[in-house]
Amino acid sequence: MPTIRFLDPSSFFHRSARCLIEAVLICLIATASAAGYDFGDFRLPEPFDATFSLESGGNRIGKTHWSSGEEGGRYIFQSHTESVGIMSLIYGGEIAERSEWSEYEGDWHPIEYHYHRTGFKEREIHIRFERDKGIARLQSPKGPWKLEVPEGVNDKLGYLLALMHDLSEGKKDLRYPIADGGRVRSYLFDIQGTERIESAIGPLETVVVKRIRENEGEKKRETTIWCAPDLGFLPVKIEHRERGSPMISLLIEGIEGFGQRFEP
Repeated sequence: MPTIRFLDPSSFFHRSARCLIEAVLICLIATASAAGYDFGDFRLPEPFDATFSLESGGNRIGKTHWSSGEEGGRYIFQSHTESVGIMSLIYGGEIAERSEWSEYEGDWHPIEYHYHRTGFKEREIHIRFERDKGIARLQSPKGPWKLEVPEGVNDKLGYLLALMHDLSEGKKDLRYPIADGGRVRSYLFDIQGTERIESAIGPLETVVVKRIRENEGEKKRETTIWCAPDLGFLPVKIEHRERGSPMISLLIEGIEGFGQRFEP
């Protein structure tokens, strides 16, 4: 079995999960004037549960669970990742994200974002969007801050719902302004084509999208996402590679929703 090579075992799972889960690819390009996203007539996906395997260097290092559905008049999209196997003995940490949506002026918008990481370098973040004031308020270990945001800003988890929606609508302009780190960052994707992939839940036809990094210093990172039309364009495979490091992959293992049910 291939081995994972790294110098600091306690940080490897954290770094891997951060790249794929904390922001599904967080090292993004900051833009001072990111255009807002149009949430008009935005449709949220039906409730679903999906499980994934987090792998690197041929080893399974973690597992992830995504779930969504309505709760108390809000739409909740959650992600939970934990280490497994030898990494659980070394790291023993978890990453939980929660994107909450509510209706504003007749359309659905992200309203709150929660992030909690335990184990190595514990961290907790909470963002609340005040749409009527055009601001986002954040609580983090560095203290509170307030950020002026354009209409249509998303959070670091909820933008995946926007990506799923836009692909289902056949849109080609896949750019998403995200409140992150005290500023608004722009996530830009390009459609690479279609591909039939094998997965734990069977063969899947997918649309392949790739992160576009316009900043020369960020081009050492490559991120590709495979989205399945039969599953509401849910990402079913994600690969992230950084120069000089093993590739990290998120692979679907089970699904309940979109008319399908498959338990790992």
